[in-house]
Amino acid sequence: MRMVGSAGSARAPNVRAVLRESAARWRRFTLDHRARGDSRRGVDVEGLTGPVEVLVLLAGSPGDHAAPAPLRAACELIGTGTAAHWVSDGRTALVLSPPGRDFHRCVEALARASPDAGSPIAAGAVTAATPDGLWSAAAEAGLLATLTGVLRTRRAGVVARRQDHLVELAVLADAATCARLAAAAERLSTGPDLLSTLRAYVSHDLNAAATAAALHIHRSTLEYRLRKIYALTGVDGATVPGIQYLASLLAVDCLDRMSAGLPP
Repeated sequence: MRMVGSAGSARAPNVRAVLRESAARWRRFTLDHRARGDSRRGVDVEGLTGPVEVLVLLAGSPGDHAAPAPLRAACELIGTGTAAHWVSDGRTALVLSPPGRDFHRCVEALARASPDAGSPIAAGAVTAATPDGLWSAAAEAGLLATLTGVLRTRRAGVVARRQDHLVELAVLADAATCARLAAAAERLSTGPDLLSTLRAYVSHDLNAAATAAALHIHRSTLEYRLRKIYALTGVDGATVPGIQYLASLLAVDCLDRMSAGLPP
């Protein structure tokens, strides 16, 4: 549920607070799954030294039952071809890799597991300079993966780095802009399926036919929803500024989903 202020207006989540909470969840996620044995080589954080490449993999959406298969394949390839450690619950994976050759092999393994440009796997990576920064790096990598999962047209490579989402990160760092976009997202949340339709439209590169097919709706239904979205936000989705605005709105929605615990 989107956070709402005392006056009833949408209140944007604070990016620093969300990342702090996400870092704590990643630590619990790793320890819990290590205890159940859902990991490779145990992810012994205490034994790590020096810089660590922190890679987060997210598989599809909750309704996509086929999505975990490529993630399992990626983890198996990483496990057999690199010195990296990983932990996964089937839909989310945290990979800790030495910099350099091993990390590049992790990226290659991910590309082999999901060769299709429309792959359900979204990935983000951040370098932790020291093991002390591991969980903060995991939180930021998770944010990059979440943004990539929604804004797939922005993805420059298999794994997103900070430079791939500079615009979205700048938007999320500006509290006033974030609040205005959160208010617009709140208006969309009052209409059935409007936010999910916008996510699908952007993730399918603004292709109306592909979006309608993915949502299992008629093209005219999609066009009606898009007109409703443009009316509620006050932007023209046929222009570059309009699309940039709507993509930024989805970035704020991503942060809001993270503040609710999705993903870890």
